Amino acid sequence: MPAPIDISVWSSLWNLAKIEELGYKPDLKSTLIEFRFGYIGTAVLALGFLVMGALVMHGTGEQLSPNGTTFSGQLINMYTTSLGGWAYWIVSIAALTTMVSTTITVLDAYPRVLTSTYSILFKPADQHLKHKGKPYLIGLVVMVIGASLIIAYAAKSMVFMVNLATTISFLMAPIFAWLNYRVVTNRQMPIEAQPGLFLKVLSWTGIFFFVVFSLVYLYWTFL
Repeated sequence: MPAPIDISVWSSLWNLAKIEELGYKPDLKSTLIEFRFGYIGTAVLALGFLVMGALVMHGTGEQLSPNGTTFSGQLINMYTTSLGGWAYWIVSIAALTTMVSTTITVLDAYPRVLTSTYSILFKPADQHLKHKGKPYLIGLVVMVIGASLIIAYAAKSMVFMVNLATTISFLMAPIFAWLNYRVVTNRQMPIEAQPGLFLKVLSWTGIFFFVVFSLVYLYWTFL
């Protein structure tokens, strides 16, 4: 499903883990093919979610509940009404599968990020931690406890959770975009692996868009 911009860190760590496990380091061409497949797939799915939301939810006149459980039922019923009763179980299973797979992905990704961050900040380069063991487990526990507290606090207000996630996403997007750009244009990156002029211009255009969009969102939401 559509993913946050910091997924670039997740996929990088997963690729490193795959290289370590398989003992095979793919060349730049193979890596780019895999990246483009995921990138284009994410863009197509994002557009699909937007279109489905516009066609199914917009203009129905139904007041969406702030309660997460009630909202889930409303969502499934709206799709069932639009597609027919035969689609009930398909939509229900698809929604459940989406949430379970997303949960598993996040529960693995964030502890990996925390482990790598700790390793880079506090360990010598030749002692960088593997994505397992005590630091990974600590990161996993912190992730579970933090998520549980947020859910417990905001369980009755789907609107609050969505607004919180959206606000954080919008505000962090320019920062992560700039960090991504810095990584691929850093002196440690081989020249042949760095993006060309067109992609650099496109990157700065995207960063500018993120900054402007974040400011507009803040103004529209809080002022």
